[in-house]
Amino acid sequence: MNGNQPFPLTGRQQLVYSSLETRNPEIASLYKTGVRIRADCATTGELYLAGFVVRTMINDLPEAFSLPTLSSLPLLSSKIADIETIWTKATDSKCRADGAWSGEIDTPLQKLLEALEGFFSWRKKQNPTKRQITADMFRRTDPSLLELPRDLRERPASRWLKLFGYFNKVTHRSTTSFEEFDENLRELEQIMLDNLYRQPSADLATIDAILAEETPDA
Repeated sequence: MNGNQPFPLTGRQQLVYSSLETRNPEIASLYKTGVRIRADCATTGELYLAGFVVRTMINDLPEAFSLPTLSSLPLLSSKIADIETIWTKATDSKCRADGAWSGEIDTPLQKLLEALEGFFSWRKKQNPTKRQITADMFRRTDPSLLELPRDLRERPASRWLKLFGYFNKVTHRSTTSFEEFDENLRELEQIMLDNLYRQPSADLATIDAILAEETPDA
């Protein structure tokens, strides 16, 4: 595709793009770039490029609502690296012999156990924190700012985090297919349409017509 030519978004994609642009033009540009790269992919091996851009868009969208990005939270890999250092020292403990543990707890083993306790405590708190950021984001998309029941708040948040996980795996070259990628991208777009597109009800017939054109079996 000629890079000098404007990329033609479908009606559905234009609705998503416009909804994002009203909140953050840079995030809207990320979405459009991801869609364009996906359209240019000749092999599934190239999907990681599109996945990277889409993942970045998912990660950054909370900023449009004055919330932290998902990646601003401490990374699991860095926590594991810290524990690995302590584990290495603990293997020299007098309590460990022939691959087994026995005897009284000495200093190296004590530090390992404390580190593990701290890690699992952090891990237990971490997932709800990400869910809370995402749930708050969707709550703020509602202009009425009504306090919805917890299950209604967390349903789109759980789906959003699941999609973030999928595109993160694609970014790291996890095996996927065009069909799977497109299915996840379409679900992502639907969540954004459901939660970000806030226009007068007179526009609903136009939206329905656009979506019906892109769903042959509808």
